[in-house]
Amino acid sequence: MSQVRVLVMYDGKWFCSPSGYYLYSGGQTKGIIVSDDITYKELVDRLYGIVKVDTNEYVITMKSLYKANIPTMPVEIVDDDDVRFFIQENAAHPTELRSPICITIEHKGSQCQETEGYHAALDHQTPAASRSESNQISVVVPGMQATEVEEQNLNAFNDDPVAANFGTEAPLGCGDGILAANIEVSEQQDDIQRLDLSQDDCGDKLPIRRSNTRSAAVNPFHSYEDIVCGKTFTSKKDLIKKLKLGAAKKNFAFKVSKSTKDRFEVVCADTNCKWRLRATKTAEDEYFEIRRFSNIHICTQPPAKNRKKQTALQRPDGERGIRKCGRLVMIKRGSRSKAWQGPRLPVLIACLGLILVVSILLMGENSEKPNSSYGLVKQKWNSFDSSVQLNPTVELRNGTDVIWQIPDSPKAVLFLAHGCNGRAVHFWDRSPNCPNCIGLPEERLLILHALSRGFAVITISSVGRCWTLGEERLVVREIIRWWVERHKLEKLPLVALGASSGGYFVSALAKGLRFSSIALMIAEGLFDQMDIPEDYPPTLFVHMPKDSYRQRKIGEFLEVLRNKGIDVAEIECMEFPLSRNFFTDRIPGLEQANSTKLFELFQEKGFIDENGYMRSDGRRTRWKEALRESNAIFLNKNLVHHVQEELNLAFAYHEMTSLPSQQIFKWFETHMS
Repeated sequence: MSQVRVLVMYDGKWFCSPSGYYLYSGGQTKGIIVSDDITYKELVDRLYGIVKVDTNEYVITMKSLYKANIPTMPVEIVDDDDVRFFIQENAAHPTELRSPICITIEHKGSQCQETEGYHAALDHQTPAASRSESNQISVVVPGMQATEVEEQNLNAFNDDPVAANFGTEAPLGCGDGILAANIEVSEQQDDIQRLDLSQDDCGDKLPIRRSNTRSAAVNPFHSYEDIVCGKTFTSKKDLIKKLKLGAAKKNFAFKVSKSTKDRFEVVCADTNCKWRLRATKTAEDEYFEIRRFSNIHICTQPPAKNRKKQTALQRPDGERGIRKCGRLVMIKRGSRSKAWQGPRLPVLIACLGLILVVSILLMGENSEKPNSSYGLVKQKWNSFDSSVQLNPTVELRNGTDVIWQIPDSPKAVLFLAHGCNGRAVHFWDRSPNCPNCIGLPEERLLILHALSRGFAVITISSVGRCWTLGEERLVVREIIRWWVERHKLEKLPLVALGASSGGYFVSALAKGLRFSSIALMIAEGLFDQMDIPEDYPPTLFVHMPKDSYRQRKIGEFLEVLRNKGIDVAEIECMEFPLSRNFFTDRIPGLEQANSTKLFELFQEKGFIDENGYMRSDGRRTRWKEALRESNAIFLNKNLVHHVQEELNLAFAYHEMTSLPSQQIFKWFETHMS
């Protein structure tokens, strides 16, 4: 008996595009090692352990796309013979050509529906803790009947880098992934989506037989709301279809301002309106990815050609205003914004005035001048050298690390919960007291902000890769209580901040431990899986809207908590461009020369666009491979994870961030009881 490596993709969805390509898009990726004689039942049990859903309520389906000299459909794995074929087929190919297992999930009570013209995607929510969607992960296989152009490209498809990036070091996905060498790049999952119809048409209308136990919902090409930065489309034609749908639905007109082989731009037909979208071809494949999207109309009147059909434009309920990418100052409280009605100009002037006032107030809080492009990243790694030093105490309690520091005259206690793949040592710089500490840039800055504002800080490592909600929650609760009593801090307010897996953990911990307030970072919490008491603490959501799924869930939970009388707010964190100073500004020990060389390498390799914005998430960018090939940059290997974290932060899909620290700690300070 020997061991084999298997790549598992889950939390994604199958669909067939109008051009006849099967795609498994979005989701998370995990590498597992199994025996070559594993049975179907053993494999299913192993996969249930990965997706973490109740076997009594949900059923999983395994499919794989095998390479062949003719187009193939996804093949379902349903018995021991299928498992043996999958194992042996992959064993016959080198790592880069192996096929992953693609998992979809459905509720056992779901019913089959049909959507005209396309294979569609399911939208069944599962009761897991988190989802870290990446719409850039996809497995593509041509449909059964290809066009003449598609037939010419079949061989090229077999060498498609997206399909080939399934080795153990493929940087796929947008999970926590702080330790980027790990194959698993996201923590847990939620809202698993799947496709399957009893019989549908795809491509050239060739009927495809499917099990009638599956369900269907809205095809991604039929929905307008999921046009967000980072969304990819198989072609400009597909993107135009989506935009036309949106124009009809939202009652506006647009025009193409630029269309080339690698770039596509559209603007509102009203020249005075700032609505615009830009998409560029991704470096890894032939897809078009939305890079800029200002999704609000300030038109004072509809375009002339549609004036008879349109009334004064209104702002859809809940739609967010234009934000300059990278600004992190939008805190929202109370009810969500209402639709704009009536004359536009007074409202616009009032909004601009409000933005100006907020900007002045924020500038007053931090008198430092911006240190990187456009002033988006203000905080240098050494900004606190004159006011506070990291000097933690390390202890072992109940089998896990507890690292803490108490400033002089503390005014509150802060518990910090890391994300998946994180540890308590990531928050603290290496020192004689903590020789194993790593000091990742965002984590250490959060600690420094806390200490400088008089917060005593305690960090605890999870037992496993991610936090769990059973016994571990009780253990952590008792550790915090023990530590607070030991240091006579019982009379101080207790607050908590958790990122990703830590955010879900904090949202659950808040039911059994009295916090004055909490902050959930890149996590929507578990509010649909627990009873929310009326005395639940005020909750701040810090998230990245590029993760459209999480943004939608946070919007739902804001209303749920608000209706319970709980004070809530949100901070939106946007992408920002890299600069020559960026890495040396953010990472201790990284010299200016290497920061400049890294920036120039990213320009040369096309990892950033002409304005310095990351084209893909740092986990998916092959920057480490490019670094190894370069003879001009000698980067300390201990700083690789630090660079990785900052790249993820710049792309702004799913990463811990210290950038909105001023707002976060203001939230804590205004909710101390």
